[in-house]
Amino acid sequence: PGMVALFFLVGTRRWKLLYSGALKVAPGILVVLMIAMPWFVAMFMRHANGFTDRLLVHDNINRVAAGVHGDTGSIQYFVEQLGFGLFPWVGLVPAAVLSWVWMRRRADDAPVPSGEGLEPLGPKQLDTMLLFGLWFFSAFTLFSAMITKFHHYIFPAVPPAAILVGILLDRFFGAHEAPKKQRLAMTVLTMAAPLALIAGFGSFYGDLRGVVPVGEENQDWVMEHGYGSGVATVLVFVGAAALAGCALWFW
Repeated sequence: PGMVALFFLVGTRRWKLLYSGALKVAPGILVVLMIAMPWFVAMFMRHANGFTDRLLVHDNINRVAAGVHGDTGSIQYFVEQLGFGLFPWVGLVPAAVLSWVWMRRRADDAPVPSGEGLEPLGPKQLDTMLLFGLWFFSAFTLFSAMITKFHHYIFPAVPPAAILVGILLDRFFGAHEAPKKQRLAMTVLTMAAPLALIAGFGSFYGDLRGVVPVGEENQDWVMEHGYGSGVATVLVFVGAAALAGCALWFW
């Protein structure tokens, strides 16, 4: 939470929130000390260095830098876990978590007359979207960088992703007027982009048939293997372009 708040202050340059006491840093530290510190003191008095070695070294430093137990893996590990955890909305997550990039570009545009498109979001709405975006990327980066990995570690990145997807859907299906042709194009793009990305990445990694029953691996089930690296690259590019085009239209 502190990292997200710091990035937000840097990104918005609203340092007055810190200096004015609006974030209540000092009272927050005092509350944490009053509630949590007695337990830490009691544990140290009972176990001495054994407690601090376990808490600070084993469960924090080594868990991050060396790996103590559980799983290991690259950035792909939590990409897969988010795919499970955010299903069926995972196809909209890339556009949703990057939406504030395009929204800031639209923020200075003139207001759009009613019935002629989507109105740009205001400064407070943009700051809120930026906070959610930083929340997601901070959590995802932190837990992906850790050597020790468990599937549930990535849960702190799920709420901001879900909120951003909800805002994206509200922006599309809410009480905002947009030309029918534009809404139709956005609908087609949001449906086509995940399919193209799934088919493209599926050709690079794994089998497009999904989980094949044991003993039938060599059976020709319409798609026995991937499309090849060339076609897969094109599919990934098309899917990414469709997401980008959809996001540009949304915002």
